[in-house]
Amino acid sequence: MGFKITLSPFKDPADGSDWDEQSKLIENRLTQILKSSSPEVRFFLRSGTQGTGADFPVLILEVLTLGSAAFFGVPKLHKKIKETLQGWEEIWADTQKFLNWLKKKEPITRYSVEVAFLMCLSMLCDKTDVNELELVEAKTLLGASGFISPSFENTEMAYYLFILREDDRRLFVHCIDERLKTVFAHTMVLHPIERMLESEKNG
Repeated sequence: MGFKITLSPFKDPADGSDWDEQSKLIENRLTQILKSSSPEVRFFLRSGTQGTGADFPVLILEVLTLGSAAFFGVPKLHKKIKETLQGWEEIWADTQKFLNWLKKKEPITRYSVEVAFLMCLSMLCDKTDVNELELVEAKTLLGASGFISPSFENTEMAYYLFILREDDRRLFVHCIDERLKTVFAHTMVLHPIERMLESEKNG
């Protein structure tokens, strides 16, 4: 399993080529761009649509491997990160580098839950030892869609909710949207003494 992103490089058909003509040209261009990636990327590219009314075409890129790193699904619940996702820091660094390189060439409009999860872990690095965290919950919350079976690929908006536990001390609750914007990031103190100290500190 890899991570997915959607790209929206299409132009209004009124300005020239129709969707189908554009799609062939764009797919060929993207394929050549991706083949020039360093490190080497193994990928799957297909067309899709999004929107609740007049569907707008997009391209869906699934990255299967990047260099020597094979990508993953979000880990199983109630397991520590060190048990399910070793080397996540290197994976995130490679992913960021690749995405920054690609978005200079093509417009990226949304990112799948796997990318958001790596981003969430990176946000916690200065607060705790991420490898010791237990993943309590990981949910994808989908917005409006004109499709019978809504998904990350076709909904108007998707939100990713992650809850991670630091033993009996704290819960980290993060919500990140499909554009990798943080909706909220809360820390909940679990230990009664630490909760009391936190309350006194905050007045």
